[in-house]
Amino acid sequence: MSRPIKAILHTNNMAHNLQIITSSVKAHPENQNKTIKRLAVIKANAYGHGLAAAMEGFKDADGFGMIDLEDAAVLRKNGVTQDILLLEGFFHKSDIKTMLNLGVSTAIHSPYQINYLKEELPRLVSRGFKPVNLFIKFNTGMNRLGFKPSEAQKVYEQLAEFKSTGLIKSIGSMMHFANADTDNRDAEVVRIEEEFVKNCMNLGGHEVPVSLCNSAACVRYPRFAGIATENWIRPGSVLYGSQYFPNLNEQNVVHNFKPAMSLVADIIAIQNLKAGDSVGYGSKFTATKDCRIAVVACGYADGYPRSATNETEVGVLGKRAKLAGRVSMDMIAIDISHIPEANIGTPVVLWGEGGPNIDEAAQMCGRISYELICGITPRVPKVLDNGQS
Repeated sequence: MSRPIKAILHTNNMAHNLQIITSSVKAHPENQNKTIKRLAVIKANAYGHGLAAAMEGFKDADGFGMIDLEDAAVLRKNGVTQDILLLEGFFHKSDIKTMLNLGVSTAIHSPYQINYLKEELPRLVSRGFKPVNLFIKFNTGMNRLGFKPSEAQKVYEQLAEFKSTGLIKSIGSMMHFANADTDNRDAEVVRIEEEFVKNCMNLGGHEVPVSLCNSAACVRYPRFAGIATENWIRPGSVLYGSQYFPNLNEQNVVHNFKPAMSLVADIIAIQNLKAGDSVGYGSKFTATKDCRIAVVACGYADGYPRSATNETEVGVLGKRAKLAGRVSMDMIAIDISHIPEANIGTPVVLWGEGGPNIDEAAQMCGRISYELICGITPRVPKVLDNGQS
C-alpha cells in the first residue's frame, strides 16, 4: 500500500466555480447583451491541480489560458477543441509552427515576437494551418509584459499586415490588472479608462475583441468584464476555490466558491504525552497538560509549508485540531486531545472539504494560496473525486 496521503480534486466544484464567476459578471447591469467568453486559466499545471482535472472541471469553458505549448499539446491530444491562448506568447521562432499546428492563439507583448512572425509566417502559408487569434498585450501599470497603450495603433497595423497570409483570424487587445486584489486601486481604474479604453479597444477603424479581467477584476470590477462587444474573461484563482480579496467580504460572490482540492493524510501514530513533554525538532511544542498527539503522514516534502506554526489548524472528523511542533519532512503532529474518536487511520484534512479552506490555511502558514496549491510535490497522488488518478 502507498503512503496514506493524497490530493483529492473536486471537478464538480471546479465546474461550479466557473459557473459562479460567469453568472456574477453577466449579472452586472452594464454587461447585458454583451458577449462574455470564459478563458479558464490553467497555467502551472492548472495551479497544481493537474491538466486532467482541469479538462474535466472546466470542460464547459470557452477556452483555456496557459503558458506552455507542451500543455496545449496535451489538451489537443485529449480532444480539447476550445480556443487555447498562450498568455505569455511564444518564446522562440520555432514555436510559431508548433502553435499553428496545434491551433493555439497567442499574446503578443514585445517587438521581437512581431519580428519572428514576420520571418516565419510567409514560409508557413502553404502548410494548410488554420488561422489563429492574436491578442496584443498592453502594459497598464504592471510593468512586466506589454506595449504602451499609446503604441496601440502602430502595433495593430504591424500585425494586420500578416492577415494576408491567411494565418491570422483576429487581433484583439488584452491587459492585466496590477491592483485589483488590493486597496490601491482607484488610480488604476482611472488609468485603465484613460489609457486602455481610449487607445486599445478601437484599432484599425473597428472595435476589437478585448480581455481585461482576471479573477480579482471579475469580482471587483465586473463592469470591465463586458466593456466591449466581444469580451474574454480570464478567471484563475477563483476557479480553484481561492477567494481572498481584502475588504470584499461584503460581496456574496466571494463566499460561493468551493474548494477544488482537498489535501488529506491519515494518522499513522499516536503519542500520549505528560505535561512537560515536547514534540518534534527543536521541541517547539511543550505540553502544558497531559495530551494526545497524532502523527500525520504529511510534511514539507509533500508541499505542506514548514512555516506552519502551533496555531495552524487542520480538520479531523469535522473538528479543528492544531499543529504541535515543527513540520518535518514527512510528518506533522497535531493535538487531538479533544477528539477521542480519532485513531490510527483517521483522515486529516490539511485544507479543503472538511478542513480549513485554502485561503485560511495559507494565512495561518504566512503564505498565499497559490504557493500551497502549486507547491504540492509529485510524490503526492492526485485523485479525481470520481476515483480516477
